Amino acid sequence: MPELSTPITPQEAERVWKSQARPSARSVAIALTHAGRPVHFTTVARWQRQGLLTIANSSDPLPGMEDPFAKLPLPITPLEAKRVWDEQRRPSSRSVAEALTQAGRSIHFTTVARWKRREWQVETRLEHPLAAAMRMVDLAVPLLTGDPTTKAMDIFRAAAANRQGTIEDRAPHRATRDSLITLIILGQLLRLHLIPFRPLEIAVFIRAISQAHLAIAKADAQLLALQRAKDAGR
Repeated sequence: MPELSTPITPQEAERVWKSQARPSARSVAIALTHAGRPVHFTTVARWQRQGLLTIANSSDPLPGMEDPFAKLPLPITPLEAKRVWDEQRRPSSRSVAEALTQAGRSIHFTTVARWKRREWQVETRLEHPLAAAMRMVDLAVPLLTGDPTTKAMDIFRAAAANRQGTIEDRAPHRATRDSLITLIILGQLLRLHLIPFRPLEIAVFIRAISQAHLAIAKADAQLLALQRAKDAGR
């Protein structure tokens, strides 16, 4: 890890940018700061505007890496809701939401109503909530490792040989299972390394882990609902 007195460089920021699935000036700055290399996101944004960051090769997911969340169902889109709306004789926000929910695609009627008011505008760059939550965990992991490019799944892979198999029976999908195991491992590392030595950063980590636990529970419920809907249609 570089000396703290050494000024951070655009090359460091570029390396972190390219390591992230959905990078931004703010996410790069957070990862670097958590790794002990504090920088303001406006500085990273300025480097980007000045062309000091070569970011054309950044992609989502990263090249050569399997996206662990690729098989999870994406969030419902406005166009999906519009299609159900158009198929109903007397559609309403409640009836559309109910039809989608019964098909295993849970959504609240107020969301449908909002999309209807906005004339079903398409939302770009859809991402499963669990993937988004684990990206937030990724930004907290450098608090443990001191490396701004380290991800939660790196911790998972490093401990994979020693993990217990009991979790595998509780989660219906590999992505939620592996995410849950990762959070358990990170919780142990948090207790061993962060609490004794960096107590002020505990809140950042616990918030990210708590949000990821909630996303896992919702993803499991979604997957189970989809399976029940599929079984009912046979």
